[in-house]
Amino acid sequence: MIEQVRDALKRPSVKEKCRLDDQPGSVGDAMFRTGAAAQIGVFLKKMARTERALVFWLVMFSGVISGFLSNNGCAALMISLTLGISVATGYRRCKLMYPIAVGVCF
Repeated sequence: MIEQVRDALKRPSVKEKCRLDDQPGSVGDAMFRTGAAAQIGVFLKKMARTERALVFWLVMFSGVISGFLSNNGCAALMISLTLGISVATGYRRCKLMYPIAVGVCF
């Protein structure tokens, strides 16, 4: 399963869904180019074995990241990560997007 997350985050289809190529200087694009997005996605998947646990870890991780990045940069990063994780695991995207908004606000 972890290999599927890593492969899904490296696929160009995830980048197309997030439209990261339109903004070459975005934080999300930089995370994909350096491979940090794949590492973060694998970490989140290791910590969360169920969909409910993934929701919890998305809130916690986005809250911590928003403490160091701007809220817009954090949201861009977390949306792209969540799309990659949802493609790899088959979890519904609509359930995973709301926790990002909650985590970024805190």
